[in-house]
Amino acid sequence: MTDLMPDNQTETNASPNRVSAGMDATGVRSLATKRNGREQDEGDITVGILSACDAKQPSDEDTDSPLPAEAELPGRNVLTLVLATASLTLLLSRLLYSILAASIPLLPPEIRQGVLALCLTGHAAILSIIGNLLRIRFNWSGDIGDLGESIRHQRAMVSLLPTGHLLLPWALKDLGNTLSARFERTGNIADLEESIRHHKKALTLRPIGYRIRASTLNSLGIELSRRFEQTGNMADLEESIRRHEDALTLRPIGHPGRASSLNSLGIRLSARYKRTGNMADLEKSIRHHEEALTVCPIGHPDRASFLANLGNRLDTRFKRMGNMADLEKSIRHFEEALTLRLIGRPDRALILTHLGSMLVTRFEWTGNMADLEKSIRHHEEALALRPIGHPDRALILSNLGNGLDTRFEWAGNIIDLEQSIRHQQEALTLCPNGHPERVSTLNNLGNGLSKRFERTDNTADLEESIRHHQEALTLYLIGDSARAGTLTNLGGGLARRFGRTGDMADLDESIRHQQEALTLYLIGDSARAGTLINLGSGLARRFDRTGNMADLEEGIRHLQEALTLHPIGHPDRAPTLGNLGNGLSIRFKRTGSTSDLGESIQHYTELACQPLFNVSHRLTGASNWIIAARHSGLESLEDAYSTYMDLLDRSLLLAASSIPDTHTHMVRIRRGMVGVTEDATSHAIKKHRLGEAIEVAERGRALLFTQLGNYRTPLNDLEVVNKGLADRFRALSTALDHSATSLLDTMVTLPTPGDQVARRQQIVADWDHTLTEIRQLDGFRDFLGVTPFATLQKAAADGPVILVNISRDGSYALIITATREPLSVPLPEATPDAVEILATALFECTRGDVNGPKSDQRLMKIQRDLWATIVAPIVLRLETTLGLPIGSRIWWMPTSWAWWLPLHAAGPYKSGQRNLSDRFLSSYATTLSSLIRSRSGYQSVNRVSGPRMLVVAQAEAEGQDQLPNVESEVAHICQLPTEVTVIEGEDCERDTVLTKLKDMAWVHFSCHGHQHPTKPFQSQFSLRTADAPLTLLDIIQNGLPQAELAFLSACHSASADSSSPNEAVNLAAGIMFAGFRSAVGTMWAMADEDGPVMAEHFYKYMFRNGPEGVDCRDAAKAMVMGVRELRRREVPLARWINFVHYGI
Repeated sequence: MTDLMPDNQTETNASPNRVSAGMDATGVRSLATKRNGREQDEGDITVGILSACDAKQPSDEDTDSPLPAEAELPGRNVLTLVLATASLTLLLSRLLYSILAASIPLLPPEIRQGVLALCLTGHAAILSIIGNLLRIRFNWSGDIGDLGESIRHQRAMVSLLPTGHLLLPWALKDLGNTLSARFERTGNIADLEESIRHHKKALTLRPIGYRIRASTLNSLGIELSRRFEQTGNMADLEESIRRHEDALTLRPIGHPGRASSLNSLGIRLSARYKRTGNMADLEKSIRHHEEALTVCPIGHPDRASFLANLGNRLDTRFKRMGNMADLEKSIRHFEEALTLRLIGRPDRALILTHLGSMLVTRFEWTGNMADLEKSIRHHEEALALRPIGHPDRALILSNLGNGLDTRFEWAGNIIDLEQSIRHQQEALTLCPNGHPERVSTLNNLGNGLSKRFERTDNTADLEESIRHHQEALTLYLIGDSARAGTLTNLGGGLARRFGRTGDMADLDESIRHQQEALTLYLIGDSARAGTLINLGSGLARRFDRTGNMADLEEGIRHLQEALTLHPIGHPDRAPTLGNLGNGLSIRFKRTGSTSDLGESIQHYTELACQPLFNVSHRLTGASNWIIAARHSGLESLEDAYSTYMDLLDRSLLLAASSIPDTHTHMVRIRRGMVGVTEDATSHAIKKHRLGEAIEVAERGRALLFTQLGNYRTPLNDLEVVNKGLADRFRALSTALDHSATSLLDTMVTLPTPGDQVARRQQIVADWDHTLTEIRQLDGFRDFLGVTPFATLQKAAADGPVILVNISRDGSYALIITATREPLSVPLPEATPDAVEILATALFECTRGDVNGPKSDQRLMKIQRDLWATIVAPIVLRLETTLGLPIGSRIWWMPTSWAWWLPLHAAGPYKSGQRNLSDRFLSSYATTLSSLIRSRSGYQSVNRVSGPRMLVVAQAEAEGQDQLPNVESEVAHICQLPTEVTVIEGEDCERDTVLTKLKDMAWVHFSCHGHQHPTKPFQSQFSLRTADAPLTLLDIIQNGLPQAELAFLSACHSASADSSSPNEAVNLAAGIMFAGFRSAVGTMWAMADEDGPVMAEHFYKYMFRNGPEGVDCRDAAKAMVMGVRELRRREVPLARWINFVHYGI
């Protein structure tokens, strides 16, 4: 971290480097910058020339003039040198002095060109002045050519002055400073070495007792510190500190140069603190900066720089001690500094980016979104002040990238992450090998790519991230404490790659990096926690592969130490609890120690139930709590299930607003806990709490569509009634859901101050109070809660609804009726494995040619097994216990892999025995609430005319096989006695279809349909062009106020989603939740020639009573009429059991 002048370096606190794992931690970034020249108190040849030309002896108040007092002059030969070019020299000297004092415009080109000829004649004073002017212009323009030319002039000046000449120390000092400036730009260590040699020679020309020796000591101290930053040689830093201390003793209180020495010494002490961790150095540094600021009152030219440097020291102490007052004071100092750097000042950009980074830190601790937005604006303004080619642009790009990365972590908008990565990539191109900012930029870019990998699962991002961290590691010196963060980041990336590939070499290397990182942290330093968690988790994973108990024992010890660094109430305690619980649970499985199991449950319970924690952490804790409690047989299992379901609801409520993102979120959080809802349902059934079991099943079933349907957007419903209350609840939920200093968010783990914990506790209290207030409103009693069985039971108003619950803890069917308690039907043979085998066999049987006799035989066996395993026991209870008449309607709600199976067509398939389709009329429902919603408000009105109907017909979609029977299918429909609108051929465009859909009650799709295997909302109907299909997402978002019935004469319109089989996000289900009340679809590819047959007989039945008597509740029976015709024609089994009905 570097500082603003008098060292003339703006210490830049970049945002903490971000990471994608909850255990990574590293430090902050910095960049040196110049103001107008070097330290203001050093003095230079310009001051001496002005003094000589004014023929006045400098007073005691003059700032280290190169002209000593009269008695000290060995002679007045300097006047002869100066007066030889008196008029021009005086002009240029005054011009340069004005620039240094007031930052007026630089030397105009015409004047500069006019003096070049004189420079060539060897006038030493003019050479020096021109050299300094060129260096100043470099500070404004960033043109490296100006530095090179300045160095040539200054070297010429030095060569013209003999040893012992009065002006030689200043000439050496100017040359040293300019060489140092070029080193900062190019990283060429030779320039720095030469600079140090010149400053040391200048010091020998200013012996002890020489009144202005202090300025040379200060300059030498600065350059030694720079060499320390390059080599890590502590001897350089120690010598630098001694030089600054010597300078300070020569500048007692009241000396005009004391502030500069205090500032420089404060910077060096801070550097030593970062290397050794000695708080005494940091405290002394802060005291020096505070004293320096006291002698720089408002209006002093150095006040902005001293404010910024003190702000940086306070920020450093904040990161060590966690005292929020330090951060607040740091921000105030930077805000004042910004007011002193008005628009147009060259260093305003750096103050802006400093302040922006501080605001990001405060945002991470308080969750105040205004700070984050203001931070990003400051970085953007700073970037606008640093055009392409400017040396500061890389730093500001990186800081802006960090701010956008933080906003991505908070809001989840992938656009922010993409833009952040682009900024880091541009910054890296501006930091070639040797550039001081390359290492931090590599880290930042590596972290961003790692996050994008976690979001997109693109392994190329992970590989590139690892490469960047590997290169960054080579740029640190062994033993440098800043190396710890990169080691942790690289170790995390390798661990993620191990999780992907299983390559033990990656895991072993990851552990070695975490172990080395741990040695670089002091005992008790909270920053150790992230590395301790990474290391502990890595050792536990290695134990899983090798069985080496020593790894597991060491891993648990590291995790226990990490927990001590995160006391109760600390937001980062969450991942620590989770990882330690995992380690203890693993040891329990190996040793059988009940104390380990009990302790792991204790940790999981705290993680799941602590309202201060991020909801995703709590959900993970609840899921692990369930697993552990099942091993123990404890009664807490019920609490674990209940907590999990509560958190699952809340997690989806707060998920990204877009439907695809919500589904991705839902799949991700359920991926590691497949079957939890089913297990919780089974647990309640075993306890004979059947109504509760149905409530649990409803909460977990079709999670996404529960959010999209009646219970789908409770916040949207609330907004209609009370927008202010809805906005308040959303803001509190968002604030509570993001841990202010989450290990997932920052590279530096900080202790939690009491005021932060208190603030989060207040948010929790406000959230609870607001939730209570919402539930007091009419219609919101069950807001974010359990829908009672008495309400869900209404779904069975027109016939029994059968929940088929497939669970590891025992499979059951629950038969729900409108007037009595549910019936439980044990299904002992329907284990999850057995049902998955049936689903897999069905998939293999239906994905190829379904017309051959072998296909029929295989499919018939599956249907018989399905009958024996699931359906027959249910039918027995329907017929015996309920006495359900033949021909009655029933609704199926399968779970897990049973979604893939055609329950409606199961049967013994033996002569003289009836199959299910011969007994009852089957339909499907995704949830009870969806069935209630489909019936709600629907009346079989006395129509004046038939329903308005849209036909979407595409026989020749781009890139698809031709469907020759579409024309015949459409012809049958057009003969119906109702208004029919057909969109076909060239007119079959997405926007046209969506526009027409809004005004139609019925729709018939006759085209290709495709179920997306992993992105169900991209499941689609093929229209005219391949690049513009009609997706499920298009239909759901379109809004269909008139919708009643949809017939999907398309392939795969009702097949289940393999990425989440318990969430049936298929075309038929999606159509239902888009507003249709009834839908017919297919489970797999349908035969083109079956389309006209089904359409003819389906609509013939629907219009059997004329257009005025049409009722969409007849759709299930009408579908059966079409299927009967297919059976009469003796089509293969796979073709007629393919059709299914959803809804009323």
